[in-house]
Amino acid sequence: MPELMAAALSELGLDFYPPGSRSGQEAAVRALAGQAVSGSLTPQTLAAAVHQHFGHRLPLAERLATLDDSMTSAITPP
Repeated sequence: MPELMAAALSELGLDFYPPGSRSGQEAAVRALAGQAVSGSLTPQTLAAAVHQHFGHRLPLAERLATLDDSMTSAITPP
């Protein structure tokens, strides 16, 4: 089935990312960042979503995860 999906998306000029692939995860982070740049997603929501979905495992998203850690600790009472 992935072969069919890859071929169909290719015909449309779109990329196919295998489930769980690093390239697919990075594409997801870039798509979310695009939403933040367009104003449809706040920077805080971007950082929280990326941190929730990818944690500190994805180098591209590490700074966002760390930012979310900082924001969370700033609003959480000791």
